[in-house]
Amino acid sequence: MTILRNIFTIAALMPAALWGAEYSTTVNLPASLNGQMARLSNVDTEQPMDSVIVKDGKAVFPTDGTTSYLGALKVGDADVAWLLVGGADVTMNVTDEGGTLRPTATTGGLNNDLNAFTNELNQTVNRYQAQQNNAMGDALNEELHELILQSTKQNITNPLGLYYIVSFGGDWLAADLEALVRDYPHITKYQKVNEQLFRQRNLKATQPGKKFTDFEVSYDGTTHKLSELVGHGDYVLVDFWASWCMPCRKEMRYIRKAQKEFEGKNLKIVGVAVWDEPENSLKAATDMGLTWPVWVNGTEATTNLYGISGIPCIILFGPDGTIIARDLHGDQILTTLAKHIK
Repeated sequence: MTILRNIFTIAALMPAALWGAEYSTTVNLPASLNGQMARLSNVDTEQPMDSVIVKDGKAVFPTDGTTSYLGALKVGDADVAWLLVGGADVTMNVTDEGGTLRPTATTGGLNNDLNAFTNELNQTVNRYQAQQNNAMGDALNEELHELILQSTKQNITNPLGLYYIVSFGGDWLAADLEALVRDYPHITKYQKVNEQLFRQRNLKATQPGKKFTDFEVSYDGTTHKLSELVGHGDYVLVDFWASWCMPCRKEMRYIRKAQKEFEGKNLKIVGVAVWDEPENSLKAATDMGLTWPVWVNGTEATTNLYGISGIPCIILFGPDGTIIARDLHGDQILTTLAKHIK
């Protein structure tokens, strides 16, 4: 009995998390969503973690004391937001003002740290904006970069570090990713870190002067390969776009000008619709009256091969398959083509 008493005494003094104590993630929702299914999935693995029915305007997800992850919340068919699940009781308030579900506040655990980071980020931007000095743009970028990098390092062992890498890895942390992986090799356990690293390495490998990397897209029984067009003696302009992307649509007028200006010369144009539903891509192409081939159903795997983290991304390939220029925009499309096509 003495041994048992000692065990129970020690147990009472130990952190609850070591015994798998439960926390909860509570999402407060409009009552109109009662009866809907609310789901949490793991952002890194994209695997479902839990699902509950909304009741009395709440979705309550229990979490054991040893589980924490970067979660994505979905209610019904609506993707709502990311949040950091586990390690503490978490509360998210969601409104449907304007007809779209969006969070108004998320608190608890690592979410509090994320809120503090966001406030500091905003204060930094506001401080520079108040000075209304465009020459200070470089200083602002440097300060933001340092804030993001240090916040990532401080949270490198928890899901908040993953949040920073996923959110900022393609931009602010792009130059730091290799060093982060070298200094903190455990982060390669995250799929999203490896994807980001893969993208960054491919971005370096597909800069002007490098040979093209082949890819293929398939839809409705038809497969297209980049190598069908590139490397056969023509200049090839490839436009990665999506129906929902308004900047993509704005670039179409310059591509139209290019098609007209270089008609009859050795220029081929192809649009590759990515990150989009094929039906939406095809409808947009028809609505905009695109007269060049459009390949649909391009996936993240397609864009990862060229390190593309944002669209539109317009790339010009030379007759031998060498990349001449990438990330072309506006009049730059026309001037670059004019420089090479005589």
